[in-house]
Amino acid sequence: MGVEIYYFSGTGNSLHVAQELQKRLVGTELVAIISLLNQARIETRAEAVGFVFPQHASALPQIIAQFIDKLDLRSATYLFAVATRGGGLVEDLLGGAPDIARRHGAAPQQ
Repeated sequence: MGVEIYYFSGTGNSLHVAQELQKRLVGTELVAIISLLNQARIETRAEAVGFVFPQHASALPQIIAQFIDKLDLRSATYLFAVATRGGGLVEDLLGGAPDIARRHGAAPQQ
């Protein structure tokens, strides 16, 4: 099962963060979100699923929202996200994450 980290990176910053996490989390597979967008449904088999992406105007990038809408997270028992940014204030970027996870089959604990 292991760990899957799905990443989206325009400038390379989020890719760098994903690669650093991969070095530290044994058995981690990196998956470029852009490579999966043409699929109607995306199923993960990992127990731990992570997302790494840049923040866009204190919000999720549209591509991340599109990706999550296609994602089946039933195998996941642990979810995490890392949002990279170049500066400015970070508002409640991931505040809706538990609701998103529930809609896609995961059962997040708070």
